[in-house]
Amino acid sequence: GYEATHVEPPGSPPRARPGGARAALRAGTTAHERAPLSRAVALTGGAHGSGRAAAEDSLAGAPLGRPLPGRRAGGRILPGMRVRDATRADAEAVHALLAGIYREGGYFVNDGPEPLASLAARIEESPPTRSLFLVAERAEEVVGWLELHRSTAARLEHVAVLTLAVAPQARRQGVGRALMRRSYDWCARVGALKVSLNVRASNVGAIRLYEAEGFEHEGRERNQVRLVGGEGEGFEDNLIMGRWLGRAER
Repeated sequence: GYEATHVEPPGSPPRARPGGARAALRAGTTAHERAPLSRAVALTGGAHGSGRAAAEDSLAGAPLGRPLPGRRAGGRILPGMRVRDATRADAEAVHALLAGIYREGGYFVNDGPEPLASLAARIEESPPTRSLFLVAERAEEVVGWLELHRSTAARLEHVAVLTLAVAPQARRQGVGRALMRRSYDWCARVGALKVSLNVRASNVGAIRLYEAEGFEHEGRERNQVRLVGGEGEGFEDNLIMGRWLGRAER
């Protein structure tokens, strides 16, 4: 199922989610859920681009564990934030973050987060050249989560599939972008040449962010997501987007 949560670009207006409630983010897909390979495919990810993306270039490549520089975003000053590798000790906070987003509704497509023990095991035991787990912290609180996963198949291991989640109080403040940009360092180290993501068609803010960051539209799955609960009735398309990180596509 699709499970990545996407961040609206800073300063963009809130959008209506199906069913009327306004949302600052929507969903994508998770790596351990919908993999086109041996594992599940996550989805959500973003990279570099024009305009407001250029204003955030200072976030790219910041040393792990060091606070990222504060900046103005969405009319507010973003306090000191750091992006670092996740550890097993972060599992409980990450699980709580994901569970809260599930309770909000309208973002994920699964029925709930994976069990805490499973999440902790994945963080601790996944091969570091195949999976990346990052958290964003602000005031010692986990406000963002990112996963990237590569297939073990030789024909597909150059692609990393992304999952992203941001806490409600930290949305539209550059957290998602900071997580994504840190992830490209890992891609360069392990030889991942492409980042792939899925995003619900109604998530206009996230789509604009990804476009600004250099992602291209690669496909559309018609009526892929059923709307449930407060999301309304009917179905929603899933969009497939990708960004090539290598020097040449062929």
